[in-house]
Amino acid sequence: MVVDQKVKNTNRIDGAVNSTPPCPAVDGGDEGRPSGRLPRWTRKEILVLIQGKTDAENRFRSGPAFGSTEPKWVSVSSYCKDHGVNRGAVQCRKRWSNMVGDYKKIKEWENEIRDETESFWVMRNDLRRERKLPGYFDREVYDILDAASPAAAAAAAVEKQYQPLLLQVYTGKGNGQGTTNDKHPASNPEAGSTSQEGRRKRTRFATDDGEEETLQSQLIDVMERNGKMVQDQLESRNMNFELDMQQQKDTASNIVNVLDKLANALGRIADKL
Repeated sequence: MVVDQKVKNTNRIDGAVNSTPPCPAVDGGDEGRPSGRLPRWTRKEILVLIQGKTDAENRFRSGPAFGSTEPKWVSVSSYCKDHGVNRGAVQCRKRWSNMVGDYKKIKEWENEIRDETESFWVMRNDLRRERKLPGYFDREVYDILDAASPAAAAAAAVEKQYQPLLLQVYTGKGNGQGTTNDKHPASNPEAGSTSQEGRRKRTRFATDDGEEETLQSQLIDVMERNGKMVQDQLESRNMNFELDMQQQKDTASNIVNVLDKLANALGRIADKL
């Protein structure tokens, strides 16, 4: 399949650029490797997961394994690994469950709103938390899940995402390289290496969009929490200051009353004398 081949090619490039070895799976996907904190799912990995989930459902729907959860997710994990996404069955199942759960919450909210200003996509993070909505969700992934055929939409997104890279690989860079090979000598290996490195950097920037958006969302969330904490502290200090002032006023008023009573008593004693 053309789309599958494109995903394989681009995954090999991503692995070379990021210099990140496949992460050990917590469900025994990579035997002999210790379990550790797994990296976040990138947009590319999520698109492959959607395709793998649909592929597994199509194969297991009418087969003898239909209704069994574990074999289906093993199949999804195998599909992902065949396409360069090294995630175990448990990881795939948990990521899918969390993603679909968040999607359903957003979908239900979007169906109930009356004004576009109340949309999830323009809502601040603190308001999302108050309304028990996800703090962040990739809009492109949402549109794919919301499509009539999520797998087809995911495949189209993968093809669209890597089309510029594939176009450069097949056509080359420069003035008609494919039609002038007989007039020009062989290309310099160092120049080819530099060009390939540039393509890898551009690929890295394209595939890291989802992670950058997640980091930006987390940074905004932290800043909003810190701002709210500072505001709460200022309000608490103002309240304590007002209480102290009121207490001082009450104390002064009590002292004045005592002095007045004492003066009246002394006046009555003086009159009797």
